[in-house]
Amino acid sequence: MVSKKEKFLNLYHTLSQINRLKRKELVLPIAKKEVVVSPLSIGDDLAIKTALVSPVRLDFELLQLLYRHTEFFVSEDELSTAKKRNKKKKEEIEKLGGTYAKPDESSFYSQISYFDKLVLMWGIYLITYGSLGERELECNSCEFKFKHDINLEDTIHDDSLTIFEPEMPFTDYIVPVELDLMEDYALEFLTRIPSMANYNQLMRLVTIEEIQSNLEKIRSQFSVEQLMALYTKKMSVVNKKTKEVLSESTNPQEIITSLRDHINIDLAAAFMRSYHDHFSKYNVNFYKNVECPKCKEVMKVGVDVEFEFFRRQFSN
Repeated sequence: MVSKKEKFLNLYHTLSQINRLKRKELVLPIAKKEVVVSPLSIGDDLAIKTALVSPVRLDFELLQLLYRHTEFFVSEDELSTAKKRNKKKKEEIEKLGGTYAKPDESSFYSQISYFDKLVLMWGIYLITYGSLGERELECNSCEFKFKHDINLEDTIHDDSLTIFEPEMPFTDYIVPVELDLMEDYALEFLTRIPSMANYNQLMRLVTIEEIQSNLEKIRSQFSVEQLMALYTKKMSVVNKKTKEVLSESTNPQEIITSLRDHINIDLAAAFMRSYHDHFSKYNVNFYKNVECPKCKEVMKVGVDVEFEFFRRQFSN
């Protein structure tokens, strides 16, 4: 006779196995990792909703959610090494089906870029919900208004993702940006592609009031100086003639304060132009080509996957 405990475990195991069938394989373009993601559960919805009280808590809860639902592909060499040298790792890999494993949590946050984060959110949303639902659109050509269902599967195209080309981890890839400060002095920024950990670190420095103010004034979560700090690994003041470094900082709060109080908008704009010249090609671009039912014009409807993810959670 099967006990209640065994029945519970059988039920749990059965549902777990069914969920594994719904997983989706993805390639993270910046981290250059092959992963599989699994669908959300009721527990995930509740965790996200209860974290609404704080932007920091909300972002960290999202990171934990992505960690829970992401497994990394393990190559044959890695699998062979793990089986020979690391019994715990071997058991973990076998538990996940023999070809996938999880890094430790802190490594996951620091080794996955913000662009990769959007790809993970896209994949998890797709296998959990499939569609964004019916949206009211307006034709760019004839201004005809109509409703259209946007299936997330239709929002990824050949130009949606760009693979990070350098033969190094994105965390080691640094691009210097130098801006003239005065005749003899310059600002030097060592710029980067931010990781999920970098993004969360910035969130910890920004208050709810600042985020609300930024959204109202500039329709962006972060101000210019906050974005500059996110994109910067180190900021220095340099003597242009002697190349002497007069001062430098890797502290995001110090960088934000220094930029806000001592740098003019023209220098900030020059920094942003230079940064986007180097890194904008790695932006993730999800969209759907939609034909107007009246004039047959095809328009590109962009999808902000992060916005749609939270919109879905808070509308339920």
